[in-house]
Amino acid sequence: ELEAELAARGQALAARERDSAAAREAARLAARELEAARAQASEELGALTAQRREQEARAASLEARLLVAEREQSRLEAEIAELRGELEATRARLRAAELDALKLQSPSPLATLPSRSVAAGALVVSVLFEGTVPFGLGRGELGPLGERALARLLPSLETAIAKGLEEPWSIEVEGRTDARPISRAAFDSNESLAAARAAAVADRLVASGVPRDRLRLLSRPGDRSAGIADDARAVIVRLVGG
Repeated sequence: ELEAELAARGQALAARERDSAAAREAARLAARELEAARAQASEELGALTAQRREQEARAASLEARLLVAEREQSRLEAEIAELRGELEATRARLRAAELDALKLQSPSPLATLPSRSVAAGALVVSVLFEGTVPFGLGRGELGPLGERALARLLPSLETAIAKGLEEPWSIEVEGRTDARPISRAAFDSNESLAAARAAAVADRLVASGVPRDRLRLLSRPGDRSAGIADDARAVIVRLVGG
């Protein structure tokens, strides 16, 4: 009976040992699975972290590009506004130049101009030809508009001189200004500005072949009471004969 009990106990112990070995094996398998799951999770987490960092870098790059684009847009808008302002100013200057050109036309050919007599000191001379050369506000040098006007005036003068006018004849170059006080540092008075304008046109005439001793330079500063407002800021060129 004792032997039977010992045998039973031995069998029970062996069964428990088998159960314990199976449990340990199951635990080992579970640990391996857990470790594999952890490794896979860590790998997936690393991939997600790298992906997140890549996306953050792309987002930062896009934000930087957007900032550059916004700055470039602001710069271009400022340039466009500046160009529009310059365009409007140019249009305004062209409109003013067109109006001045309409007011200050060069003369018609000499053959179509009627002569008139004017008193010049003790003499009475005949004005055979008269033309206007415009100048810019406060300017004593010829601008583009004045150069074009003088270029249109010169052929008629040259034709008249080539015809051999009866003596005595001369060309009066009369510098004019408006009535506003001079404000440019280069000139101390309207009279000096008018004289500078006359000298500028006279130099062009001499360069074109007109004898300097045939020129008579005059200076006529602006005077509202003189009634010359239409020809202010200009040089009047007259061909006069005895």
